[in-house]
Amino acid sequence: MTGLRDHLRKAQETASKGNGVKVRRPTGTKREKMVAILRGEQEGRCFYCRQALGDDVTVDHFIPLSRGGGVGIGNSVLAHLKCNREKSDQLPGVLDAWRFIKFQRKGGRNVLGPVVDILLEVVEGRG
Repeated sequence: MTGLRDHLRKAQETASKGNGVKVRRPTGTKREKMVAILRGEQEGRCFYCRQALGDDVTVDHFIPLSRGGGVGIGNSVLAHLKCNREKSDQLPGVLDAWRFIKFQRKGGRNVLGPVVDILLEVVEGRG
């Protein structure tokens, strides 16, 4: 557990320094494609409350940008606006982390690298 805290603290410090990296969020067609892919993988349901998605769908950064998360499909889930706002910039819980890893693997992705590895260790009780 300490390794996760240390890693996330370091990522948060890096993100808060404003290291000159510009964040480019997907827009237009790229965003629509990402939403379509995620909607299929999540079976049309909000990642957090698991209810059917409607018009209030948002793309949530699973690991918040302010805590070192990346931009793009490898760190994204679909959520209702209300659910996204309730999560805010908090780190995910263990059960959400496990489900997220399963969705990423279902989509053939492991782009979070060390973050996924650390979360997996915590979920499996090895951390």
